[in-house]
Amino acid sequence: MVEVRSEVHGIRARGGVHVPAARLWLDGEASHGLRFLAELDERSRGSRRRVCSAPLAELLPSTATRPLAVPYARPFQLGRIAVELLPAGSSPGSAMLRAHLDGRAVLFAGPARLDAAPTAEPIAWREADILVLDATLAERELPGPVGLVPEVDAAVAHAAVFGQLDWVFDSATVALDALTLVAGRVPVTLSTRLARLANRYIAAGRRLPAARNPTKRNVNAGLTLRMQSDVAAAMPLLGDRWLAAEDAGPQALAAVGASRGFAVSRRAAGTDLDGLALASGATLVVATGAGAAALCARLQQRGVRCVHLLADGQLPLM
Repeated sequence: MVEVRSEVHGIRARGGVHVPAARLWLDGEASHGLRFLAELDERSRGSRRRVCSAPLAELLPSTATRPLAVPYARPFQLGRIAVELLPAGSSPGSAMLRAHLDGRAVLFAGPARLDAAPTAEPIAWREADILVLDATLAERELPGPVGLVPEVDAAVAHAAVFGQLDWVFDSATVALDALTLVAGRVPVTLSTRLARLANRYIAAGRRLPAARNPTKRNVNAGLTLRMQSDVAAAMPLLGDRWLAAEDAGPQALAAVGASRGFAVSRRAAGTDLDGLALASGATLVVATGAGAAALCARLQQRGVRCVHLLADGQLPLM
């Protein structure tokens, strides 16, 4: 039977996963304390006080409240708790947070991936007694950013033969991965929103293939990359439209007028989460999210203790 708790060694699930001793929130939109921004999420408005990796801070819009930006692998203090950020491998600037709680090293690895995305720093491990994983996707097998390679090859070939392909993404960082993989093989036009992010990425010292920013008069042959929110104001569709999204089913395709969909996740999914847990060497895994029970059951079969962390109000009655 899977062990279910509302607190594990100072880690709680109450309005989001947080560490009360450090007033640190690891997910959710905290209204007080300090929020850990683990990866780029342009939909998030954030709280007044945030901490993130220095590379991620460089990708945030200039209009965003500036966070506490910390270099990778440089320990710092949050009250009496020693903390450091480590590359997570899932997207540019993504980070895991390692802290010492109750005499134990705890690694919060929400966005971690073993197969690093093309634009991300590879994952960097530090010894940890407890690994905290977001198991939202534990019951789904989804390709990661590396799985974009055959899709990018197909998109380049399509654009070369038919002259135009409109590719829509639900993740800006996955769109950057695709742009990196194109590597100058075909003319690329970016929607305005993606162009802004690409410019910040380049300003941070990263390299990307040359791409044009679209105007209404600049509908050139080649590959056009957009975000879902850009589609309504998009230029007239001249060729096929494809979708790369975590949910690439029929409804998602119809919503953006796509003829083809490719499911992709920047976060670990399915048995990739099992691989993360085993690679970490942690003696205890704390799982949150919709697939936590399933992940814990799988890990327990492999001899790894796993606790399903739930808020008090969600705990089952015994």
